[in-house]
Amino acid sequence: QYLIGAHVTLMTAAGKELASVDCHGSWVLFQLPSGNYKVSASLLDHPDQPIESARFSPPRSGQMRVVLEFSGVPPNQ
Repeated sequence: QYLIGAHVTLMTAAGKELASVDCHGSWVLFQLPSGNYKVSASLLDHPDQPIESARFSPPRSGQMRVVLEFSGVPPNQ
């Protein structure tokens, strides 16, 4: 189940911040050139939860999905 309400930050692998948004839905979409990136998120309604992050490299064409899991939040929260 996807959670809603997160602060999401997208950075290059070198640490340059590209975007920092509050997302009140369960998806954030980016159109990115090839490269290495890091995405991190914290839950707006659960500040006690740690920040989760993932590193990824988008494909040359098409889409990919990066899912961050917050294991300490029960379903339907």
